[in-house]
Amino acid sequence: MIAASVCAVEIAIIGAVPIGVGLPTMFIYHALIGIIEAIITGIVVLLIFNVRPELTGKPKRKQCRSIGSWPPVLSLH
Repeated sequence: MIAASVCAVEIAIIGAVPIGVGLPTMFIYHALIGIIEAIITGIVVLLIFNVRPELTGKPKRKQCRSIGSWPPVLSLH
């Protein structure tokens, strides 16, 4: 965000775009990109935690199949 704002000021200094147009445009555009990147990163992290939890240092839970309804302690690993 800071780099985009500084870039807008530099563009205004050379006279290519007025500061009143360049600064809000660069700021809003880069803010939206940041929000989209945060959403994508969150989705990827959730997928990694669900699909490959060993990469996160969290061991994967074993799926247990129950032999019957009673006793509940009997299960196959």
